[in-house]
Amino acid sequence: MHEFHPWLVDSKNLTFPMSLKLSYNGEDIIDYNPIDNQWWITGFNPEYKDVAAGELTVIFTVDFTGRESMYYDFIK
Repeated sequence: MHEFHPWLVDSKNLTFPMSLKLSYNGEDIIDYNPIDNQWWITGFNPEYKDVAAGELTVIFTVDFTGRESMYYDFIK
């Protein structure tokens, strides 16, 4: 069994084009589309504090083009 170390990432094979859009009451409060591939994506807007999760809508994208087998592993 391998011990998991999230800080040790294969930055050549495990990164993907990703984006993140977070909306609150229909207004986009985060719209993050980094140019470089990512292995993890997150966002923070300090103007919105103490917001209930149910009031937020998020859309993430991960582009698995050329690595479709990883897509199928991901959805499993």
